[in-house]
Amino acid sequence: MQTNIIGLNIGGKVFLTSESTLMSTPNYFSHVLQSQIPHAKDIDGNYFIDRNWRYFEPILDFLRSGEWSHPSNLDETILRRESEFYQVLLPFEVNGGSLLIC
Repeated sequence: MQTNIIGLNIGGKVFLTSESTLMSTPNYFSHVLQSQIPHAKDIDGNYFIDRNWRYFEPILDFLRSGEWSHPSNLDETILRRESEFYQVLLPFEVNGGSLLIC
């Protein structure tokens, strides 16, 4: 089975991932790949998104594994904002419980 590799240039850092990872749930990337959202590409043909790559990295890890671990070195408010931009639901701990955000 052939897997399509997708290049994402997020704020100047290139991430490579599979199309199936990006299409695993409806999100920003699934809409981009279905040509529902206009997008730019860099000179190497990677999808270019002018956002902070440090906050994208844990979101991509979540899409890959389905497991969430909130990086302690990242601001939760900004991480929530980035997850909203990418339209990815992330589980956040709130008062000992779990809160799903989009």
